[in-house]
Amino acid sequence: MLVPPALHAIYKEDHPFVVVRKPSQVGATEFNLNTAAWAADCGYAGRGVVLYLLPTQEMADRISQTRMSKAILESPYLRRRAVPEPGIARGPANVQRRTIGPGVIYFCGSEQETQFSGIDADVVILDEFDLMQDEVLSLAQARLRSSRSPRLRVSSTPTISDFNVSGLYELSDQRHYELPCPCCGVSQEPTFPESVDWDSFMVVCLQCRARLDPWQALPRGPPGGGLARPVHSPGPRRRLVPSARRGQGAEDAHLGRDLAALSREEVCTPPARAGDRGRRLLPTPSGTRANDGVGQLGSTRGRV
Repeated sequence: MLVPPALHAIYKEDHPFVVVRKPSQVGATEFNLNTAAWAADCGYAGRGVVLYLLPTQEMADRISQTRMSKAILESPYLRRRAVPEPGIARGPANVQRRTIGPGVIYFCGSEQETQFSGIDADVVILDEFDLMQDEVLSLAQARLRSSRSPRLRVSSTPTISDFNVSGLYELSDQRHYELPCPCCGVSQEPTFPESVDWDSFMVVCLQCRARLDPWQALPRGPPGGGLARPVHSPGPRRRLVPSARRGQGAEDAHLGRDLAALSREEVCTPPARAGDRGRRLLPTPSGTRANDGVGQLGSTRGRV
């Protein structure tokens, strides 16, 4: 797979908790699958157990059977490393459990806790997080408690501003990406709906209305020029522990602390708040997929 420039920084990010708020069809699922295959193949954290969660078991089976199977079949290396389970043909035959090298990838739906409650994981991936039930994040964090080096990856197209994946993004260091305009040269973060040409349904420059190529997105660089690496966005570095209602969080006891110094317990332990069920104030309206991140890809590191 050819990794687009916008994903380079996300692939290199080694923080234990990464949230990606993104539009559709920008390679986030490939990132998640590559992360899962890497962790299993190298036996990450001594075990290489990956829990890959999707909103439903049907979606999990489909991703495993189509996307993961294709990745294994097209890679001579992964074909050698994919170990069949007893009584199962070699290769990608078992869609819900993939053994690659010393590790295992479990593809599970998140409708019921019993679908993944017995899995002790080193890496947990939540794909299409906004379509999951409220309590899934806390349950997923609990699956990491036995790992010596837990990693949590959350990605989704946003649905409701300030909640779900957008809420997690707001609690992070909020890294942004910009698109350079090939005509006027201005680098910008596209916004919805201002950056959309409704006649061509293309992402366009806010100034000259020239077409922008989302695959050329680059991390916002440091002041003074350059697009070398992602940086913290301007603003206070206040962190809140998420609660059921935005604005009612408890202050972080480690304000001003480097996010890279988060302990294992802080990554895999959900907030201990009575009655806290997670992340939504309102349920996601049926059929709503408000893509408020058109042309934007955000990689974030944060305490939740």
